[in-house]
Amino acid sequence: MLTIRGTAGRLGVGGRQAAVLVGWKLVRDGGQARIEGTITVTNGFLLEHSSVFDLRLVLNQKIWLWRRIPIERVENEIVVTTSDSPEVQNA
Repeated sequence: MLTIRGTAGRLGVGGRQAAVLVGWKLVRDGGQARIEGTITVTNGFLLEHSSVFDLRLVLNQKIWLWRRIPIERVENEIVVTTSDSPEVQNA
């Protein structure tokens, strides 16, 4: 099992920002990853009316990106469970 924590990231829809992640934890166990995070809403309309998001997690000088991924949200907390690997980009 691998656990990684970070303090920066964002949720986007169609290139527009819906929320900023102010803290997150990724736990990978086998082929599954679970990402839990705390968000600050920047565009409530996008957050409420979108079913899939682009999730970016900043880790040192890299950005891990999952495109069009569904999220579970309760107020300012999100949870994502995926077996997909992220795209890795330079920050």
